Amino acid sequence: MRASDVDRRGTLTDVRGLAVGHWTDERAATGCTVVLCDGDGAVAGVDVRGAAPGTRETDLLDPVNAVQRVHGVVIGGGSAFGLDAAGGVMRWLEAHGRGVEVGPLRVPIVPAAVLFDLPVGRPDVRPDAAAGEAALGAVVGALEEAAPYGGAQRRLQAPLGFEVDVGHASGDHAVVRLLVLRAVDPRRVG
Repeated sequence: MRASDVDRRGTLTDVRGLAVGHWTDERAATGCTVVLCDGDGAVAGVDVRGAAPGTRETDLLDPVNAVQRVHGVVIGGGSAFGLDAAGGVMRWLEAHGRGVEVGPLRVPIVPAAVLFDLPVGRPDVRPDAAAGEAALGAVVGALEEAAPYGGAQRRLQAPLGFEVDVGHASGDHAVVRLLVLRAVDPRRVG
C-alpha cells in the first residue's frame, strides 16, 4: 500500500481499504474482531507466540508461499473453537465474489488467531461462523471507535490488549500493525 493511501490518524483504518467490525456476546464475555480488506486484498504477515497458539491459515503469510494477499483477518476468543468465525467471513467474501480465483470459483484467504478466554464468562458460548458474519455486519471505521469484544473486555480477569501502529517504509509504502495480547495476571498463575 502506498503512503498516500494513509490518513494518519493513528488507527488501523487510516489505511484506505481496511474496515473493522466486531461481534460481542456480553453475557459470555467473548467475541471476535474482523479486519476486512477491500479489492484484491492486502499483503499481510504474522508473528505468533505463546505456548499454545490457536491459528488458522497463518502459514500462508510466509512470503515464500504462493498466496500473496489476504482478504480478511479474524481475531477472536473461544480458544480453538473460535477459529470457526473465519468460516463465516470466508462465506461472506465468497458470496461477494472476493478471493483467489481457482477455476470457476474464488477462495477467500482469511487467516485467524484466537485467544484463550474459556474460563471467563460462559465457556459453551464462543465465536462461530455466524459470529464472523455478524462482525462484518457491524463494520465500523476505526478499531478505536468500538471496543474490541465490546463490554466483554472489561470483565476479563486479565484484559485483552489491542495496539495499532501505522508507519511508513521506503517513503512510498505504509505499514500497519495490529498487536493483540491476552495478558496473564501473575497473581493467578500457578
